[in-house]
Amino acid sequence: MIFSEIKKLLPFFYGIRLHDNYFIIDMNIPSNWKYFEMYGDSVATKANGVNKDGTSSISLFSNFSEESVKTVIKTAELIIKDNEEREEKSRLLEMKRIELERVFENASLEDLKRMNFTTNKSINKPTLNDEEKSKINGVVTKGGKERPEPDSKPQTEVHT
Repeated sequence: MIFSEIKKLLPFFYGIRLHDNYFIIDMNIPSNWKYFEMYGDSVATKANGVNKDGTSSISLFSNFSEESVKTVIKTAELIIKDNEEREEKSRLLEMKRIELERVFENASLEDLKRMNFTTNKSINKPTLNDEEKSKINGVVTKGGKERPEPDSKPQTEVHT
């Protein structure tokens, strides 16, 4: 049983300890991973510092009981799963951003205005409210400031 539980935590697993009636799992995780100080009422985390290889050393701990040992292990699995999913979403977002950038480079303005996104699965599509739209660089909203007079010199270089 314990072998299979530890195997699920690899390659981040570092050790298991029992100290003053606390069950502790030590892990070395990427420094950009997120985790909470508390998970529920029983599992706490402690940052132990940064290792020489740049990973963060953390400990997850709870009182020593059969139920809390299971909860600490499940919490460690959750931290790994959530962060790996976040990393995968970030990679996917970057790929989709590059694909969309290529579409914008090659399509006409009118085609882009008519463009819609469809998916095979129902996903809640976020919509921008007026305030969010006004924060996007270059978007002019009604009721905004008067447009300044243009310079008399023509623009000679491309600004990106």
